[in-house]
Amino acid sequence: MNFRLKYKKANAFMDIMMIVLVLLGMAILGLVANNMFKELNDDIQADPDIGANVKTQTQTLKDGFPTWMDNAFLLATVLLWLFLIISSFVIDTHPAFFVVSLILLIFAFGVTMMLSNTFEELTEDDEYATGETDFPITFWIMDNLLLLIIIMGGSILVTLYGKNKFVG
Repeated sequence: MNFRLKYKKANAFMDIMMIVLVLLGMAILGLVANNMFKELNDDIQADPDIGANVKTQTQTLKDGFPTWMDNAFLLATVLLWLFLIISSFVIDTHPAFFVVSLILLIFAFGVTMMLSNTFEELTEDDEYATGETDFPITFWIMDNLLLLIIIMGGSILVTLYGKNKFVG
């Protein structure tokens, strides 16, 4: 672990890309799982051989899944950001790496825009038409992903290179 932290200088790019990919994957997974859950629930509700108790429980699970997944997405976003800040604080960096980190972060912002557009194109499909009403937090975060990543990237830079002024 010490080896990894020792040679992690100016690696804000990889941290940001990891967060973007995790959030994108989680958002897509939530949409796909919600659609699968809806189809499964429709099949269970239509089957006359399944008891009323099972149908009620399945309906309750289907109704609660979007809220649960939406809140889990928000929690993951906040926890990943906190993890970024804490891990950046632990790394000992030299201010000379600031320029390299800034250039790599600008590149990461471009990649973030492309991945955010990918999510937007996916959600324009008719199959995911109810996604925005089912997952309001997820869609807000994904619609504002670039802004959030810029804020996260800025907080990494402040933590990585500003701590030397405050902490001896």
